[in-house]
Amino acid sequence: MKKFLNSRIMMLVLVVAMVFAMSATAFADTGTVAVNVQFTEDGDPIWGTDPAMSVMVDTDLTQLDKDYFTLAQFNDSLINPLGTKASVMDAIIKAANIKSKAVTTGVDLAPTYGEPGAYISVIDDKDTNNSYSEYQDANGQWWGRSVGEGWSAYITPAGGAEAPAYVYLSRIQLQTGDTIRFDHASYDYTWEIDGPSTK
Repeated sequence: MKKFLNSRIMMLVLVVAMVFAMSATAFADTGTVAVNVQFTEDGDPIWGTDPAMSVMVDTDLTQLDKDYFTLAQFNDSLINPLGTKASVMDAIIKAANIKSKAVTTGVDLAPTYGEPGAYISVIDDKDTNNSYSEYQDANGQWWGRSVGEGWSAYITPAGGAEAPAYVYLSRIQLQTGDTIRFDHASYDYTWEIDGPSTK
């Protein structure tokens, strides 16, 4: 009888250990990512983010968390390649919410360059605007010109160097230790074009 009881106890212990091991594997990708976020204007810190503020972001998000996407956009891997994974955009929005700053977002479904994605156009009173024009110089060369102000992200990975983000922020997965500087600045860009556009 004692041998039978010991084998039953051992079986129960093994079942509990197996269930725990399976649940640990199933939830290995859940938790949080610790990053730092700093808001700047023309490179100078704003809203009390000097030094950058620490932000914890869940690693597994739902469409309700990423409400800048509609449900159809959230489920479309071309628009939202990260799926439920946290993005740089999610960290910036969370940091803005901690600072009680209103955030306006949008989704570009048909970008002129690159892949579709979501973006931040306004935080608090810091807006995005652009004026585009074209002109021909005395030598006959056509030029495009963009003048305005807007937001740009610069990401420093743990142990790395700061680099600008060249894709929509909803497409960049968060990594533990990232420092994100979100800068609002004026710009005036001029570049050569082949000729006047039809716009």
